[in-house]
Amino acid sequence: MTPQYLRLGGVVLGSLAVLIGVAVGLRGCSTQTAAVPWVSGTTIIPGTFGWDAETNSIVDPLRVAVADFWWEMVSEKERYLTAMHDAAAALVRGKSYEQIDAAYVSRRRLQTTKIDAGDKAGVLDPGTIVVFRTADGTLGKLQIVGYRRLHDLSFPQAGAYLDTSKTAISQHADIERGHLEIKWQFYRAPLRPSECRAR
Repeated sequence: MTPQYLRLGGVVLGSLAVLIGVAVGLRGCSTQTAAVPWVSGTTIIPGTFGWDAETNSIVDPLRVAVADFWWEMVSEKERYLTAMHDAAAALVRGKSYEQIDAAYVSRRRLQTTKIDAGDKAGVLDPGTIVVFRTADGTLGKLQIVGYRRLHDLSFPQAGAYLDTSKTAISQHADIERGHLEIKWQFYRAPLRPSECRAR
């Protein structure tokens, strides 16, 4: 399958949130703001493609140096959610999606190792939560919503495939976990002192 670069416009959901809790003193902010939710949404990452988190774009992870994660499909049974270009991530256990805030993400030890999503691993089952830092330093969290079968190309992001790739897919075995569906949320970092003074 030969992926093609595609930037999907208008997919990002949500709106910018105002940074709150800024106390202004003679020397600027006397305290920094805690990171607050910035934007959230849902995305389906087609098999073999990458996801650029901040722009919610589907990209060729090997040709375009903006992908934060690669839905890497090695074989019918071997798959990975692979952090790219200095992005890092960690699995979360024992917490609900709603309980996870920016402070929690910032305390976690994030790694650049692949997350095994193969049939034998059972790690990225629906409901699994992953916290992450993008290549640009944005903190966030995602949760596995589910999967689309490989032959299911009915979702908008599947437009990233070339027609020749779609033909090849139709001739390939129909893998149950072919495309990865996630919901996600990002957090803005706290204001730096120089930014406080600028306000």
